[in-house]
Amino acid sequence: MDAIIEGFVSHDTKPLLSLLRYTTVPCTHAGGLGGPPACRPDQEEGTPVERMPVSSCELEWRPPHEFERTLASLVMADIYGVYRATSEVYFTGDYVIVLSDPEMTIGTEVVIEDGRIVAVDFSCVLPPEELVELHGLDEALFRPNEP
Repeated sequence: MDAIIEGFVSHDTKPLLSLLRYTTVPCTHAGGLGGPPACRPDQEEGTPVERMPVSSCELEWRPPHEFERTLASLVMADIYGVYRATSEVYFTGDYVIVLSDPEMTIGTEVVIEDGRIVAVDFSCVLPPEELVELHGLDEALFRPNEP
């Protein structure tokens, strides 16, 4: 967990790349938002593919090369706080890092399970403090600039 926090504090993706855990899920040729990831034209329906679940109002499944670009933008945000995950958090995990982007008013949750980043939830409308309240993230385990 410390290496993940350090990557976000230092705004550096390098230490985080080895701490990503993609989900292997079957792909589909059916279109639509929120469902399984799309297959490439040369893949059969149901072929297992590695993807990172990302929610930005609708569920997406980003392949590694796309998620690494997402991660590069995520690390530019500031840590609002690190919390034990609750059942109210959209994705299942052990911990959640809540990010605050000074250029935007919405919060983002980076979900950690077994010491790996397993999902990202971009809040559609909520600032970090409201996201923390909504998801019952009561006590911060880490907040920048706190002893």
